[in-house]
Amino acid sequence: MSKTKMSRSAVVFIAILLAVFAFPCFGESEKAGDAIPQDGEASRDAAEKLLRQGDAAMEAKDYKTALKCYVSAAEQGNAEAQFKLGDCYERGTGVKQDSAEAVKWFRKAAEQGNAEAQTRLGTCYKTGRGVNNDYGKAVKWYRKAAENGYEAAQRELAEFDFTYFWPVNRQDFEEAVKWRRKAAEQGNPKAMGLLGWHYATGRGVKQDYKTAVEWFRKGAELNNAESQFGMGESIKNSWLARYEMQKKYSELGIIVDTIPRYDEEKDWKTVVEWYAKAADNGLLDVDLLKDIRGPIRKRIESDPGYAEWLRLHQPMFIIPDEGITLPRQISNMYRKKYDKLKESSDSADAEVAKQYLAESVKWLRKAAEMGDGDGLYQLVGLARQGIGEAGEVIHALAKDEKTPYWVRVKAEDYVEGYSRSGEWRLGSELEDPDDWFGEELGEEDENAGEETKQQAALKRLGAE
Repeated sequence: MSKTKMSRSAVVFIAILLAVFAFPCFGESEKAGDAIPQDGEASRDAAEKLLRQGDAAMEAKDYKTALKCYVSAAEQGNAEAQFKLGDCYERGTGVKQDSAEAVKWFRKAAEQGNAEAQTRLGTCYKTGRGVNNDYGKAVKWYRKAAENGYEAAQRELAEFDFTYFWPVNRQDFEEAVKWRRKAAEQGNPKAMGLLGWHYATGRGVKQDYKTAVEWFRKGAELNNAESQFGMGESIKNSWLARYEMQKKYSELGIIVDTIPRYDEEKDWKTVVEWYAKAADNGLLDVDLLKDIRGPIRKRIESDPGYAEWLRLHQPMFIIPDEGITLPRQISNMYRKKYDKLKESSDSADAEVAKQYLAESVKWLRKAAEMGDGDGLYQLVGLARQGIGEAGEVIHALAKDEKTPYWVRVKAEDYVEGYSRSGEWRLGSELEDPDDWFGEELGEEDENAGEETKQQAALKRLGAE
């Protein structure tokens, strides 16, 4: 054999080796009698074949082979393979979990129009997994997928909290309405509740209490918390009566400022029942308290306008008229009825009062368990009046490791004070929660303004 023929054989042998390493799934294709071309339409067909082989291996739980096939197809530009490779990295399937690498492949697929990848990339931006948190980019990618008819992206947009963009402009609310309406019409309960709030508040759509209640009712029937809260608010604020009044007088060209009042004696129980359903469905959990305490409070202090905006645009987070958490509002409603009946000489009234008190204590406990410290302080107030159930709850909160830390520490302090003196008082120097903001703060605070007194009281309790 001549040297020329030998050198050609060596070149062919090396080329075959390169092909094998370049295409990990080449062996499978070769067995099927399919060569893998390098460019053009044939190359796309080859990548598609690799993708199918990867899917088959994934279904057989042969993750190593599946990953090799996805890598080969993805590097040839196959968008679905790029998405599936990103999914492997995101979930840690056949490879070490790596959110940044997942984002890399999601982006490649998303830029080619893969709607599933666009949605997942949007979620990465929303959650900050593998990339810096950016709500604007999250909405951008959700929107691309949603406009291509991808239902998961439409649902994400429908449930997206557009109040992340502050100040929220009219276009943001209008877009929120667009996607929430679409999702609501497709049967999404959360979208129904949120759409109802748009109509109730007039954000992104003309205010219409009747339409708001219609959406609340539909969502409430599907056990949606925002809708259930909306039903309670609609009764408490007489929205349907207000709608009829506005309609009647607008036809006469008269603007009416009068707000119809709801019949408390008749309807309070219906209101509290709707509130209770919403709270039981987690409308106000510890995560939502971020809008009452912590970083948001600092923002309110530095920007007074934000407090008003928060009150207007997040009605389900804080009850606007009361400025308190929903479980504590429920407790107060029961407490009000208890106070009215507790002195009654009628045995039937006394029994009902007892039930109302039990409900009040139950909801104060729920408030404390979600991190509402004022719920604990109201329990202490009841315990000081000799209501044993309240004292039992304070003991339970002090022992339960699931109780939010700042509530548990204070509960432990009250229990310590009770064990020492037989009275419900703090183990530290302040005895009564009423003393926290204004009394017995020492001579140096005697002439202090209200804000200074609060700060001094908090400092003495170690809250700052």
